[in-house]
Amino acid sequence: MKRVLIWVTIGYILEILLIFHGSTWEVGVLVYYVWLLEQKADKKFLKKVLIYDALLLAFLMGYYWRLGSHFQEGRGTFILEVPIHEVKVKGDLLQFMGREVKSGEWLVSFYRLPQLEVKESWLNRGQSLLIKVTGELKVPNAANNLGGFNYRQFLEREEIYWTLSVDRLQILGNMRGPLAVLSNVRKAIYCSLEGMGEPIIGNYVKALFFNERSGIDKEVMQSYQAIGIIHLFSLSGFHV
Repeated sequence: MKRVLIWVTIGYILEILLIFHGSTWEVGVLVYYVWLLEQKADKKFLKKVLIYDALLLAFLMGYYWRLGSHFQEGRGTFILEVPIHEVKVKGDLLQFMGREVKSGEWLVSFYRLPQLEVKESWLNRGQSLLIKVTGELKVPNAANNLGGFNYRQFLEREEIYWTLSVDRLQILGNMRGPLAVLSNVRKAIYCSLEGMGEPIIGNYVKALFFNERSGIDKEVMQSYQAIGIIHLFSLSGFHV
């Protein structure tokens, strides 16, 4: 058993170095496993060492992929899954948040729409999308003034570390899966509320269920805050 622990420990150390310090240690890990397999050891011993090392490697890889960002600042091409409720159009600026398909990492993207007709087509979309984009990855801006809004910290709390300035965009098709279905339903409900005959009721429903407060007057929201019921608009269990 002591012999197994020694070799498992060596394997653990090499795997940790490989995961967190990159390809420099690839040769070391390869040499370790080749040397181990060439030893005239019983199969039971080899099986134990390999199983323990494989379990740790799987854990470390899962941990690493959930730890921060795996991209670097600069230009790149990405395929993103974009829930339709994360698509916003302000003037000629299209903003959307999408999940990169390989890494699972979320990016906030910005794209200048070339024509008014294109803007209308984006506003009328009801299905989540699979999009191929090319652009410049940038670190989000921090607060410029003391006490100002820190966009970088805001995104980091959501585990988002990059903004993407897109100059080329191609729609590959519709996004699939449970997240896409939920997003499509949310967008359909939101559009129904937008078309309600009673806009005041629709605005309050959107604030309660979607955390969308732009339709409620700022002075009214301040009054709610003053009397202590602003929390009704912040119930995370309500927000769809």
